[in-house]
Amino acid sequence: MIIILDGNAFFESVVSELKFNTFIGLIPKSIIIGIGYKDFSTMDSLRSRDYTYPTAIPEYEMDLSGGAAKFKRFIDTELIPKLTREHKIDIDKSAICGHSLAGYFALFYGLKSIEDNSFTIKNIVSASPSLHYNHRFIFDMEEKLMNRSAELKLYISMGAEDMADEESIGILDSFEKQIQGRNYMGLSLKTAEFTNFGHLDAAIPGFIKGLTFVFEN
Repeated sequence: MIIILDGNAFFESVVSELKFNTFIGLIPKSIIIGIGYKDFSTMDSLRSRDYTYPTAIPEYEMDLSGGAAKFKRFIDTELIPKLTREHKIDIDKSAICGHSLAGYFALFYGLKSIEDNSFTIKNIVSASPSLHYNHRFIFDMEEKLMNRSAELKLYISMGAEDMADEESIGILDSFEKQIQGRNYMGLSLKTAEFTNFGHLDAAIPGFIKGLTFVFEN
């Protein structure tokens, strides 16, 4: 099973790419689940609520934010039990993919799993995550995780243009080095930078390369 966040925007494109990559054997045949909203305008207003934690600092001017812990509980305790009842799913071979704020959520999901020592989805694909959110809160969250096991495969990618502004220069390398310095037991990590790619056009390549990594033998 592959869960695609921001399904309104990415579901059809990802499914199209997966058909070819499944055909050539890079990614196994999977049930594809898109988590979205009733329309694009609703997605724009609610994704910041569902994909962020903690509540946004005032400078971001987000009307709604900070609901990522609740959204993770929804996925783990409502969505996945329903899907496993209705479909033949190998949960250990399932993945979650997110881009931008949803990429931030994918990382939060993985780190929260480590914090709780509870690993429902063990394959995390994060494309162009908003690592700068709340003055790099995700760095602080990871830093508090000491002497933990991490039954995760984690792929993080960014376009070169994602890291062109002063706030984000070198941010992917910094986050990678911080994680690698922790020596998590069981964690498999890979990062990638896509040269000459911007924020949006790095999404689909990030998903496909990430899924190829987490599903490789």
